[in-house]
Amino acid sequence: MTKKEYREKAKFENNDFVNQNNEWYNIEPTESINIERIIPRIINLTPNKDSFKICDAGIGLGTTMYCFYEETKVFKDKDFKFYGVEKYKEYVDFFNNNLKQYWDDKIVIYTNDIMEH
Repeated sequence: MTKKEYREKAKFENNDFVNQNNEWYNIEPTESINIERIIPRIINLTPNKDSFKICDAGIGLGTTMYCFYEETKVFKDKDFKFYGVEKYKEYVDFFNNNLKQYWDDKIVIYTNDIMEH
């Protein structure tokens, strides 16, 4: 499944950007930058690491995170684990039933409010 097909299936558009704060990267909505450039920027800032954990608070249906997942496939020497927190059980159920199959078991999504999680 392509990124475009994944987004269409999830019925969600994303336009996000990344800021560096030590080793944490903050993603917030904006209309100015393409999400597909974020993972290479993170790897280039921390080239000596061999594993990365990426967490999305308010993951929704996982469409932004899917862009990250697709980008990590070019880094054969790195290991990536993906995590998400979403308070709406319906989104998590939809993801688990329809989209999780595209992740090669590399993602865990928790159903919870981020402030409680």
